[in-house]
Amino acid sequence: MFNNFTSEKEYQCCNVIVDRSEGRGALLIGDFNAATDEEVLNTNEIKTVITAATGLDHLQIPSSVTHIVYPLQDAKTENIKSYFDECFVTIDRSIK
Repeated sequence: MFNNFTSEKEYQCCNVIVDRSEGRGALLIGDFNAATDEEVLNTNEIKTVITAATGLDHLQIPSSVTHIVYPLQDAKTENIKSYFDECFVTIDRSIK
């Protein structure tokens, strides 16, 4: 679902941006499949999922994970910059 750009063999629900290390979780960028996959979240010691979208209230994020939603539209006029500072702080806190 929502995977129109790759073949099934090429599809990955997420990519590691910062590897996990002892006492520190990984930083991943992924789709809604990664956000709801307990195995992916646990393996990478993910503590927080950040959703930068609207209309995904139905996601079933595991209760052990903090879920923060930035209600952004996929539009050129959306001011995503207004969320950067808060998001950076959240990421820094979450991977420690």
